[in-house]
Amino acid sequence: MEIAGGIILIGIGIKILIEHLS
Repeated sequence: MEIAGGIILIGIGIKILIEHLS
């Protein structure tokens, strides 16, 4: 559960970073 949640948070973080960079 904790690992899956972490992966989701990382995915969201990367998505936000990409949106800001583009």
